[in-house]
Amino acid sequence: MTMRSQTYLMTGWKKTVVLYIIAVMMTGCGAGSQFAPGKGRKYRYVFSMVAPVVDRRMIFQDERLVVQFRFDDAAATFQLQNLSQENLSIDWPRTAIGIQGRYSHVRHSTTLYADTANHGASIILPPLGYVREVVIPYENISFNGESWQERDLLPTVDHGNAAIRSEILASVGSQVSVVLPVRLGTVEHVYEFAFRVDAVREISWRDFRPVRRVPEPPEIRKQPGLADQVTTAIIVVGLLGFIAFVLNTGKQPPTE
Repeated sequence: MTMRSQTYLMTGWKKTVVLYIIAVMMTGCGAGSQFAPGKGRKYRYVFSMVAPVVDRRMIFQDERLVVQFRFDDAAATFQLQNLSQENLSIDWPRTAIGIQGRYSHVRHSTTLYADTANHGASIILPPLGYVREVVIPYENISFNGESWQERDLLPTVDHGNAAIRSEILASVGSQVSVVLPVRLGTVEHVYEFAFRVDAVREISWRDFRPVRRVPEPPEIRKQPGLADQVTTAIIVVGLLGFIAFVLNTGKQPPTE
């Protein structure tokens, strides 16, 4: 093998090592997130609307509006369209959600991650305008110091506990309600929608997909502590020293 070939191979090898080390550094510095199944069995509830009308599709319509609801583990979501000739708005401070008879204020799309009890201002829906919204009991979203956590409307994981499993399976017939005051022009109409649990189904963790909220939780950048900074500095200095050694290797004349 000629001197030029050896130099070319050495240079290619050094580039590969350097790129690999940089990739490792970038991977170590990045924050990855992957869903991890909980302990125990996972369940999903099947709801239907029982008031003001009975409807398995959970759709209600009158001369003022049409609205359809959906449920996930922690929230009721809905799409509402204004069918009237007046402007429509939702009175968020008076909106409530009830879980088995216990009512509370709600968070919605503009207040999901608010630190105070600010109920937010409603947008104005002109005739035929529509909005997609989410309502969650106010106390069911909290920040644990690292991320925002949601609590289920009804328990969906038994944590391997037979008593919790029995409680979950016995939830058939339980009721969730949404009180939605809407203003049309200068007149307010209060709608109370009631939903009943028709069935509880056990699902595989493999089939479960966490809900992606709109908007998503704000990104919280964790400030590294002194120990983390020192550790990072040691790693970086060590890697830079190794890179310098690799780069300088090619400057030494090959020996026979």
